[in-house]
Amino acid sequence: AFCSLSASAMVLDVSCFGGNDGSASISAEGAYPLDSAVQFQLLPAGELTVDPVFLNLAVGSYEVVAIDFAGCQDTLEFTIEEPEELQVLLNEVVGSEEGQFQGSIEVDVIGGTGDYNFSWIQLEDAEFTSSDQNLTDLAPGTYVLSVLDDNGCIAVSFEIVVESIVGLIENQNKAFALYPNPAKNWIQIEWNEEARWE
Repeated sequence: AFCSLSASAMVLDVSCFGGNDGSASISAEGAYPLDSAVQFQLLPAGELTVDPVFLNLAVGSYEVVAIDFAGCQDTLEFTIEEPEELQVLLNEVVGSEEGQFQGSIEVDVIGGTGDYNFSWIQLEDAEFTSSDQNLTDLAPGTYVLSVLDDNGCIAVSFEIVVESIVGLIENQNKAFALYPNPAKNWIQIEWNEEARWE
């Protein structure tokens, strides 16, 4: 018989980096006898099947052979791809004095697909949330960012700490007095400055 079998594939790539939800739907034309069933086999070791859809494919190159009733074959190559890994990169963290809201966090997000949705939490304050990419006016604490892309892929940052800055308040009186002056065998230091750490 004259073979005119021709196969083609409609491919859906992997949704998230490292995933295996890629798929390929194979169609075949020119089967002999006309409209007879075509079988498909995913090489090198797949089973023959009349189901033209192959699911749960990871990134990589694949071959499928289509076989009609007359024994005609067509081998088709296709590639499953994946997006770049979705990652949160920390740019800058600024601390804050205790009880103040002077801190900030700046991040970059790379990879994934489409637009990003941001969700911040603070581990010490269950009521804190933010949907901004970068944060300002932060109290000291530990913050975690979750990023969701258009494919539903999620990246979670490590714990980002806005440090508590220690400030020194000083009363600028004379700092100290040394006597006697000049000294021979001993010296006395009198510390008069009032200073406290916060």
